[in-house]
Order: sequence, then structure tokens, then C-alpha cells
Amino acid sequence: MKSLLFLLVSTFLLSIVGCSKNDENLTLNPDSKLILNDHTNISSDSNQELSFRAAPVITSMGGGNASGFFTNGQWDGNTCNQGNYFHYYVINTFDPTASNNFWLINGSGFGSTQGTVLISSGTISLQILSWSSTQIKVRPQANWALDYKINITIKVKHVNGTYAIKIINILGMIKEGRGFGQCTWEAAYQRLLANKTIPIPAYQSTNNISVTYVPQKYDIVDWGSSHSAIIMTIPIVTISNGITTYTFQLRERNHFCDENAATTTKTFKKTSTSIIQGIKSANSALGSATKYFR
Repeated sequence: MKSLLFLLVSTFLLSIVGCSKNDENLTLNPDSKLILNDHTNISSDSNQELSFRAAPVITSMGGGNASGFFTNGQWDGNTCNQGNYFHYYVINTFDPTASNNFWLINGSGFGSTQGTVLISSGTISLQILSWSSTQIKVRPQANWALDYKINITIKVKHVNGTYAIKIINILGMIKEGRGFGQCTWEAAYQRLLANKTIPIPAYQSTNNISVTYVPQKYDIVDWGSSHSAIIMTIPIVTISNGITTYTFQLRERNHFCDENAATTTKTFKKTSTSIIQGIKSANSALGSATKYFR
């Protein structure tokens, strides 16, 4: 009787073991993780996030504002048309800590724990200012020589490795709204290349151009508050019949409101009492420059 009972129990136990051994779809590993046949691990620890969670999603980007220059982080274009760089994301390269120099990355699934934000351009860096599961605030930074970049990838990476990307175009701005493509950007850029100070605000002047003015290399000359250019060479001086003539190379950009640059030979002529010929732009319709910054 005992032998028969032992045989029945043994047979039952063997059937259970056999069933577990032959089921390749479900086992329990020593680390208490449920292992499925697709090799996905689900931890029994409720504090560990699932590796198959939904990836982050970037829905939009915004940023700071500066009236007349950029809105929601994007360049508004120049004053006479939207320009080639309309809606490029702006970086204040001259003053990166300015209160309006930030971008907002909006979306979902970023996670409550701060991950990383990467940018594909080696000349631009991003400092994370704040992080939530739906919005990240970053401060973009770059050297003042940045002009523009296209098709730059912003990558938001969750702590678990999943990520989202957005492709944007970027515009460098040298303080006070001088975005690349503007006449004021070109004048400031050339001054900075020469280790010179720049006018702040953009159309600040040292004095008016009068009969006492003597042109010098790196002088910024302005047409009121509508256009700027910069003298790029040491003026050559000639005197004939009481008229002093200064000849030099003038560098300017956006003089035809097309964001292009040009360097042309210009002259300034005067007597001891009057200006015979003022400094003209490559766009003669602008008339003569009225003031300068040195």
C-alpha cells in the first residue's frame, strides 16, 4: 500500500517538473525578474522603470523675447523683410547670461529625474536651467563669431536611455538684437575681430560726421539709426586745391535689405570749412553717413 502511494506521488511531482522545464515562454530567474521569450525583463522591484516605456516626445520649442528682434526664441527677420534667417532660433553670443537668452523644449515623457540635452554642433553648448517631465529650459551658448547653423539636432535623453530629437536652425546674435545678416552684426563682428569695443546700443555714436571728422580704420559709420558700415583700411590721404580726400575700403551688410555683404572703395572729401563729399553706402539711395563710433 505504501509503495503504491509513493509511486503516485512521484509520478505527480515528475509531471510538474516536466511541465516547467518544457515551457520556454515563462521562467523566474534568481534575481526575481520575470523573463519573457522576447528577452524583455520586468523587475519585481516596483521602483525600477520598465525598459519598454514610451520614449520622450518633443512637441515644440520656444524661448525668450526681445521686441523687434526675436519672439519665442526665434528671429523675427530684418526690418524690410522676413529675411533668410526668419524663425531661426537665436543665441545671444555676446551676453549668454541675458535673461531672455534661453530656449524652452516642450513635450512629454522627459521624466521627473533630469536626463541630458545634447546638440549636434560642436561650437554650441546647452546649459540645463530647469527640467520637468513636460518642459526643459536651456541656455544656449556660443562664441560671438557664430553666424548661423542649419539642420542642427537637439536630443533630449531620458535617464533610461530613450530619447527624442528635433531639428532646428540657429542664428548668432551679438547683443542688442544684432542677428547675423544685419548691418549692425557685420560692423560689430569686424570690430570684435580687431579686439575693439562695440557700440551699445547698436547705433551709439562717438560724434557726428562734420567738417572736423577724420576717418580712421575700424570706425563704424551710421546713417542715422537705419544702417551701419565699418571702415576696414587705413585711409589714404591726398590734398589737392584745398580739398582733402580720404580713400578707404568700406565693409557693410544688408544695405540692399538682402542680408548680403560687400566691401567697396569709398571717399570722404572736405575743405577746412565744408564737406564736399560724404561717405556713401554701396546703396547710394541711403545718402551720406551722419555719425560715427570709434
